[in-house]
Amino acid sequence: MTPSSRALYELHVKGFSKNLPIERELQGTYLGVISSAGIEHLKSLNITTIQLMPCFSFMTERHLQQLELNNYWGYNPISFFAVEPSYAIKDAIVEFQQMIDGLRQAGFEVILDVVYNHTAESEVDQSSVCYRGLDNARYYRHQDGQYLNYTGCGNCIDTYSPTSIRLICDSMRYWVDVMGVDGFRFDLGVDLGRTDHDFTAKAPLLQAILQDPILSETCLVMEPWDIGPNGYQVGQFPRGFLECNDQYRDTIRRFWRGDDGKVPEFATRLMGSRDYFHKGHKSALNSVNYITYHDGYTMKDLVSYHERHNLANMEENRDGHGDNISQNFGTEGETDNKDIQEKRLNQQLCFIATLLLSQGTPHLLGGDELSHSQQGNNNAYCQDNDITWQTWQDIDAETSQARTAIKDTIATLMALRKAYPIFAEIRLEDDPLYQHTSLDKIHWLNEQSEPMTIENWADDSRHFIALTLTPADLSNSFWIVFYSSDAPLSVPLPTDNGEVETLYQTPGLSIKEGALHCAYRGVFVGKF
Repeated sequence: MTPSSRALYELHVKGFSKNLPIERELQGTYLGVISSAGIEHLKSLNITTIQLMPCFSFMTERHLQQLELNNYWGYNPISFFAVEPSYAIKDAIVEFQQMIDGLRQAGFEVILDVVYNHTAESEVDQSSVCYRGLDNARYYRHQDGQYLNYTGCGNCIDTYSPTSIRLICDSMRYWVDVMGVDGFRFDLGVDLGRTDHDFTAKAPLLQAILQDPILSETCLVMEPWDIGPNGYQVGQFPRGFLECNDQYRDTIRRFWRGDDGKVPEFATRLMGSRDYFHKGHKSALNSVNYITYHDGYTMKDLVSYHERHNLANMEENRDGHGDNISQNFGTEGETDNKDIQEKRLNQQLCFIATLLLSQGTPHLLGGDELSHSQQGNNNAYCQDNDITWQTWQDIDAETSQARTAIKDTIATLMALRKAYPIFAEIRLEDDPLYQHTSLDKIHWLNEQSEPMTIENWADDSRHFIALTLTPADLSNSFWIVFYSSDAPLSVPLPTDNGEVETLYQTPGLSIKEGALHCAYRGVFVGKF
């Protein structure tokens, strides 16, 4: 696997395997993930990297226990070395190792979502189950006798302390050397880059990871924020780290929702968010692009709900993000209206096609390919039930159609990314990072297939953008079209001979009589 072909698939061990059509004792377990049904499904998507949600042993928070709910996501660790036992049949250590071995034998890279920013011990007056009892003063950040709470979880690890730095690096080496993982995704990663209080890319822990001969060779993905001072640091980590890019998420959602004035920023995100991951300093691959993540709507809910529906969390619908940049197409939630169903499916295909045709490293939320819904819950951290468990059987004709179309889109465009690395990392003349390599070319086109003008870029009513990519070897060129309006549009082909080979198109787009005809919003990619 090359970095340009990498695509992350976020997987919850229990949620993925709980309802798989496999032996009952394997359901919801590490071994269930690597069942023949599990492996077959993952391989069918053409993805490269499994990003496991937390597998450190974790606890349920006290307030959830009082509500008779459970911590489902697992972002509340007891120990940085212990394996979560509830996903095991008998021996958690052995079965986790078997899962990793099985995934790697199937050809996947495996990275683990890790929580080094806090522990389940919460506030000072709560439980002492791990590091508080060992050395409270060294392991945690304090001020005036109280814990600093840059994580929102009651405490935060003092990652500026040499004791904590050693603990975290020892833990990471354990999960690589003993447990077999290929890398890490760091929850609330800004806390790992703090000194006394403020963030710096030169923080001791970050540098310790990058200079370690074992850890520096792994895949390292940062969630580049926490809730402390100066807690938003997208693009500011050392270039050895990939970073989750929420700027990408929000812009792509707004463009496909049909918001005005989004074409220039959409183009910036499409090309690797070079306003955050600057040319000459970082590759576009440092940007982890995503539309959906575990903390938010699933993709089906993103096109089905305008408001969050979190009553099951027992907090009177106050929790979870309030601005989801979503679109329900006229009806809140499930509907039998075929027209709305088709529009929702098309929107999901537009999201996925954009994601996989963007410069950078794509991230897919496990279950989106199955058209999984959380019934509008955008903060399902405490829902250990059918809200979060993936459903594998086809519930109805709509779900079956959606699953086939989404899975085919993912597999087709992932194969395209692997065959043509220019879709993931273009090497341009004005980027010093590639000054000693053969260079690719890009041209931006309007709906007349003519070069974009200053007036075109400044037109807030514009909902069309196209580009051509030409690899350095000049073997072929690719034409990519994004159109977010539902007004019919015909676009002349950008070639002298009027011929373009279709590589992928969403349902409303087709080539005939020397033009691309857009019946409504969609994505097209062709070769000429």
